[in-house]
Amino acid sequence: LHRVLMDLQNQKLKELNDWLTKTEERTRKMEEEPLGPDLEDLKRQVQQHK
Repeated sequence: LHRVLMDLQNQKLKELNDWLTKTEERTRKMEEEPLGPDLEDLKRQVQQHK
């Protein structure tokens, strides 16, 4: 039982790590791209980051 729980915990930690890595990459991209000068650019940027 202990081994099964450890494996499950490691699997969930790996999934969390993957999610955090993707989120950090998205955040970094958002920081690098300046906000659009007009409303249409802002709308496009919001759609890209959903």
